[in-house]
Amino acid sequence: MLENIRDYFKFDDNYVKTTRLPSMPIIDDKSDFVSNVTIAIPVYERTEFFHEALSSSINQTVKCKIIVIDNASSHNYFKDYITKLGNPDIKYYRNNENIGMVGNWNRCIQLCESSYISILHDDDVLHPQFIEFAVSKMGKNCEVLSVKYIIGENVSESFLSSDLLRFSEPYKYITPKDFILGNFIAFPGVIFPKKLALMLGGFNDYYFPCSDYDFWIRLSDNVKFLRSLRPMAFYRTWNKQNTNHLYPIMIVKQFEVAKKISIYNNLFFKYLFYHQLYLADKHLRDKLVNVEQIDKVYDSKFPFFRTFIFIDNICKHKYIGFIYRLIIFALLTCVRKIFTLHNRKSGGK
Repeated sequence: MLENIRDYFKFDDNYVKTTRLPSMPIIDDKSDFVSNVTIAIPVYERTEFFHEALSSSINQTVKCKIIVIDNASSHNYFKDYITKLGNPDIKYYRNNENIGMVGNWNRCIQLCESSYISILHDDDVLHPQFIEFAVSKMGKNCEVLSVKYIIGENVSESFLSSDLLRFSEPYKYITPKDFILGNFIAFPGVIFPKKLALMLGGFNDYYFPCSDYDFWIRLSDNVKFLRSLRPMAFYRTWNKQNTNHLYPIMIVKQFEVAKKISIYNNLFFKYLFYHQLYLADKHLRDKLVNVEQIDKVYDSKFPFFRTFIFIDNICKHKYIGFIYRLIIFALLTCVRKIFTLHNRKSGGK
């Protein structure tokens, strides 16, 4: 029953793919400050929100190292901006050639000089207390930490000024089985050990644009992965997101990853997974991509697609729709309880 899981977690060194393409240190940090944590910001071309991402890294209540890795942009904006700031704790690298988005994430890990790393995309933002909170949690009972993220287009002042350490928030430990029904973790607000990331081979570009989904699963299989519901990260949605045009591929890759870690790979599970995927993507269709393109992907890959359209039409009646959603919710709750029970019987991970 567990063969698919074990095959999925075979070691694959993804760093070797870009070994021959070096990153040159252009601006070195000028302080003797040593930190156990580094915030790494991979950048390429986009400049619109870079200053917000960098500012949120600099303004952490607990100081940390910051590295910016430029993936061979056609301009010098990042270099000029960092030079003008004159912050002694920021190091700026520039790749000689473009090594791809996923390759640049791996380069962030390789160039990190601290024990822990948090990768922050150039359009996302961290709460000022994120590093302080992370440092207080990291240890033998928490080797990887993820916090809740807020989704939006613009960061609110209340998010940046709120004191999020005053109150306790619920949390749970994450295992691979928690990811079966989809990816619930985004880049901003995840911190993990560099040594572990190197051991696991880094992010795998085969699963792009779901390479992070794959990586979080492998992290959760090896160490204690704590998920906090404290909202300490901001995930920006806007028209220049790098994965917007890749949404149909994302659907297929997400299913491919989830299918490989499924321990109950039967018709019942597939129906629930397809249904969740369909509902999650439905509200984004008109906003992000061509509807026909997504429909073709569903039609060719997912056998339940036409069933969902039929059910959608029936569920326009509010009472029928309510009953159907209630049934699906109950079934999903049962599935999660089964996974939890199986996890306990198997002794954890």
